[in-house]
Amino acid sequence: MDQTDGDGGWPSVDETVHRMVHEFPGGLAAIAEAMGISKGVLAHKVNPNNSQYHLTMWECIKLQKITRDVSLLQAIAAELGYVAIPCARRPDVLTPYEALTNLAAEFSNLMKALADPIHRATADGSGPLESVSISEENRVNFMAAGLIEAIGDAQASMRALRRETPKAGGK
Repeated sequence: MDQTDGDGGWPSVDETVHRMVHEFPGGLAAIAEAMGISKGVLAHKVNPNNSQYHLTMWECIKLQKITRDVSLLQAIAAELGYVAIPCARRPDVLTPYEALTNLAAEFSNLMKALADPIHRATADGSGPLESVSISEENRVNFMAAGLIEAIGDAQASMRALRRETPKAGGK
């Protein structure tokens, strides 16, 4: 089954797995050892031209943990029309100025990602649904995820500024 979006958007799931294994420091051999499987078996499982052998779901999870690369999760989400958003963006809290600046920038990025294809699609008289590409839609989804993360960062920044509630009896 062809897993590309056919429009130059996100890489296919097969391409993503192949890249993750071969671009990791130490390559296929290092990943195979860390996963506890032979190099030959792993090579077959990550070959995009092989339709017989595939990674199991648990092997996919293990691969992402080993590589610390979640692009496979993102490729799977994109394949299904979704965007993967991390639960926690950063362990630290941004300063209020950084959080608000980042929020404004992410909003601006989303607006540009939305406006460009809509303007182009409606300028030639055709409707947006006929002229907006899958890669443009994926870009909007990605930018929306960035805005959601920036909102969370701004909320965390504001929470960090909250005063403690005085306790009864002045303590």
